[in-house]
Amino acid sequence: MDTRSKITTHHDLSNEEKINRLCVWISENCDDPIDWGQLTRASGLPHNDLIHIFKAHKKTTPMIYVRRCREAKANNHQFNLQLDIPSS
Repeated sequence: MDTRSKITTHHDLSNEEKINRLCVWISENCDDPIDWGQLTRASGLPHNDLIHIFKAHKKTTPMIYVRRCREAKANNHQFNLQLDIPSS
């Protein structure tokens, strides 16, 4: 019996999990420049799918999410990854 743990790849995750992981990645990296190539690699989704799926789960685009994350950090607010709004 193989007892090695399974490595989770982008293909193993649901779209919601991919978006949630991407949001964590964005919050950890929003102080640096972020481009579409980085977003698609971090999510494992093609550009058009990323936009569509991100909007479905977060009600905004990935780049607006990046901007809101940066604004929240600049204003010393904790960024709420689930609700996509800064929390006090």
